[in-house]
Amino acid sequence: MRIKKFIIICIPVFILIISGLWIIFSNGKLALTKASVKPKIETIEEIKSNLSKYGDKFYVNRLIKQVKNIKFNKQKGFRFVVFGDSRDNLEIFQMIVKSINESQPLFAINTGDMTPYGYSFDMDKYLFSTLEKYASYPFFPVMGNHDCRRGSLAYTFVFGGDESRVYHFDYGNCRFIILDNCERDNAMPWDKQLMLVDRWLSEKKNYRKFVFMHKTPSDVDVWAYHAMPREMSAPLVKLMSKHKVDHVFCGHIHAYSTATYGGVEYTVTGGGGAPLHSQYGELGSCYHYVIVDVLPDKIDMKVVRFLPAKK
Repeated sequence: MRIKKFIIICIPVFILIISGLWIIFSNGKLALTKASVKPKIETIEEIKSNLSKYGDKFYVNRLIKQVKNIKFNKQKGFRFVVFGDSRDNLEIFQMIVKSINESQPLFAINTGDMTPYGYSFDMDKYLFSTLEKYASYPFFPVMGNHDCRRGSLAYTFVFGGDESRVYHFDYGNCRFIILDNCERDNAMPWDKQLMLVDRWLSEKKNYRKFVFMHKTPSDVDVWAYHAMPREMSAPLVKLMSKHKVDHVFCGHIHAYSTATYGGVEYTVTGGGGAPLHSQYGELGSCYHYVIVDVLPDKIDMKVVRFLPAKK
């Protein structure tokens, strides 16, 4: 009987001791795991060592001046290209960059996620080495969530400061507006960006207007699963409709998809190399880029697709 009582008393105590040890051990293990995956933030010295060789070649303000110096042919119009979400797929990215050369655009705009993590060595390896070698056109960036995942210092260093995250420029009779809707690492507050957009769109009432951002508007239901929050999307789409913007381009969804919302045309072009989203069919879930021809009487768009070879 005494042995039974001793066992009855000891078992709960033993269980409590084991539980306590497990909690201590698991918490320590969890802390160790968290510490081991803590993202590395690059120093300015590391960034300079990887990106200084490019100088100011990719500064946004420099590229804007370069484009503005190209004579505008009012009768002929001009062409630009949009694509995005290449990340670390060099094979597809290089194929797209080289193919774009054949269409001879005035410039190209990338809708973001140009790198896997935003490190300077990512930019060197997966972006600029290819642009240096193959691109014969100015390349304008849009901040993607992967591009600032480990901090935006490398991005602003190589693209020319904070003004490379939210900016606008004109060519011919068109205004181009680039926004940063990734909400990370010292991004300009969204309400302030929208105030700027309202002003920039009001200044050129008779211009054609194009807006570019990374994340899609969640007001378009088919994109809501992978989009900016509703509190950001609602005032944005309202503003686009107010100013009758000609076209809004986004990335973030790795596919080609279009929608009309509030009388405004929206296009997702995120087929630059990142793993494709599967639900957009053969013509949507494909690597691609979009050619935009701004003609005197209309805007033409053509999708250049890279479809997988059929077995």
